[in-house]
Amino acid sequence: MQRAPATRVKSNSAPEQTRSRKWTRKRAFKSAFLILWGVIAAVIAAGSLYFWTKLEQANAMVPQLPSIIQETITGPSEILASDGSVLFRVAAEFREPVAYGDIPQHVIDATLAAEDKRFFSHDGVDSIAMMRVLWVTAASGRSTQGGSTITMQLAKRVFSGSEKTLERKVQDISLALMMERSMSKEQILGLYLNQVFYGNGAYGISAAADVYFGKSLKDLTIGEAALLSRLVRRPSQENPFRNPEIAKTNRDVVLGIMLEEKFITKAEYDKAIKEPIKLAKSAKVEVNRDKKFPFFVDYVLAELDKKYPDIDLARGGYRVETTLDPKIQTIVDAEIKNTINRYRRLRVTTAAFLVVDKSGRIVGMCGGGTTSATSSTWPRKDDVNRVRPSSRSSMRRDSKPVPSVRTAP
Repeated sequence: MQRAPATRVKSNSAPEQTRSRKWTRKRAFKSAFLILWGVIAAVIAAGSLYFWTKLEQANAMVPQLPSIIQETITGPSEILASDGSVLFRVAAEFREPVAYGDIPQHVIDATLAAEDKRFFSHDGVDSIAMMRVLWVTAASGRSTQGGSTITMQLAKRVFSGSEKTLERKVQDISLALMMERSMSKEQILGLYLNQVFYGNGAYGISAAADVYFGKSLKDLTIGEAALLSRLVRRPSQENPFRNPEIAKTNRDVVLGIMLEEKFITKAEYDKAIKEPIKLAKSAKVEVNRDKKFPFFVDYVLAELDKKYPDIDLARGGYRVETTLDPKIQTIVDAEIKNTINRYRRLRVTTAAFLVVDKSGRIVGMCGGGTTSATSSTWPRKDDVNRVRPSSRSSMRRDSKPVPSVRTAP
């Protein structure tokens, strides 16, 4: 019996499984691709919405710029007599506001060279500078500062403060864009040159010229303007009083940029680079006005230091009201002088006079000769009625009102 030849049936399961696996991988890849693009689209949409919200907020803030700038200015601390006249004034902020038209061109050019040489060509954000910062950050692996235009710096000073966050940077950009839409370049630059801090209590370029060189703004040389323009980056560490060598190096950098940008000629550059730095004799750390009735003022200052050690009048913004009557005090001063003169032949060189009202409050007080206002022999009356920060000072420090500090019962 002849056997039938065996036949082999080939199975199609292996190719089908291979095709199935390929199809599954393709489907997974497509799904991942779609999810990825979905995430990217969602991030872009969220980012766009966030930035649009910031732009809207900035648009609402820009009209408030004049009042906000006024609030950032800390006025002087004052000690007042009972009639409101000023007995003493002190402030850490020295300002000499100047109109844009009165700022010399070489001072403007030095500022642009140091901080924002494309200021007159960008819309508030310098894309070239921002890309450079991102490139350096990516290459170095660490965050770097820079890229802020003059408009962004003004926005930071007026609106954002010293906070260093991504949100703050986005806010600065939004504000800069909106400021450029509603203000001219000259207005922005004028505000910047009057608001920026140059160190040693100097706010604004005119005050800086006085503090560092003892000059009016119009008398600054190109070299001096270049030196001042660079101070805004590190005003406390790199000012010429503290570190003259670094200040000179920074000046020379700015002069080089001014030459490169054709702000100055080669002859002007050569003259400025060789110019010795001649500073004012001393820095103005505080702005003081002479004391009226100094004996009483010294007494009040001593009492404030004892009762309120955390209050620093030199920061500015405080108002100290006293019970002193200037008319009575004038009589007291005259009597002290007459008494010492009358009895000088008896070797009388010291006299003291204290006048209080029915409530025991000091209305006149003086010591002559060696008598000290802080002497323990003086009664501690209610000479200081109230010590309180002014509203502008409290807004600047805490962004909320600070309650009055009363010493009267």
